[in-house]
Amino acid sequence: MNARTYTPLSIARALLRWLLRLLLVLLLIPVVAYLYFVATRFLPAKPGLDAAMAPYQGPAPHLRMLRDIVWADAQGYMRLPSLPSWMNEPDVRLTGYLARLISMEGERPRYTLQRHLGDLAWQLSLNISYDRESITSLWSAKAFSPAGAGMEAAALHYFNRPLHELECHDLAALVVMVRAPRRFAPGSAASEERIRATGLEAACRQPMTDNAETP
Repeated sequence: MNARTYTPLSIARALLRWLLRLLLVLLLIPVVAYLYFVATRFLPAKPGLDAAMAPYQGPAPHLRMLRDIVWADAQGYMRLPSLPSWMNEPDVRLTGYLARLISMEGERPRYTLQRHLGDLAWQLSLNISYDRESITSLWSAKAFSPAGAGMEAAALHYFNRPLHELECHDLAALVVMVRAPRRFAPGSAASEERIRATGLEAACRQPMTDNAETP
């Protein structure tokens, strides 16, 4: 039986093969975990998410106006230098907020690594499955206020009118309120200042038309 000899080159090749296999396993783990999440969490929940958008019965221009206000508000919040630039984009912030709301439904808030990973999985699935107007509708259905879940409940609570009847300034007041309901209660000085600071007041001066284009 011939003794196997090892050379520096053969050792380097064996080590490289081992590292490549390890890298492949490390890459497959999050992919498999995400696919498992999609199959066991997201897909079963998707019919409920789709149904949550149904109560909004307002005209399309009104929904676009609400969407633009929500996006403008997210854009107006302070950018965090510790995050990559793409994570400071308004759509990422909104889907991140929405992901946290969905993942915490029926559970006590627990800020653990598992919860953060779950939020990321929800956020990725939402970005893949829904466009901007759908995200806005979901945000409107899930956003929390003293009146409970949903902007519709908040509109009735603060203005005694359904959401689709609110004018732009009232919509802006509700959108601002969601971030900190006690501080930015609609009609308060802090709310009005926030509306001006985030540029929502200027957005409300733009005309609402039926033929507005959706980006």
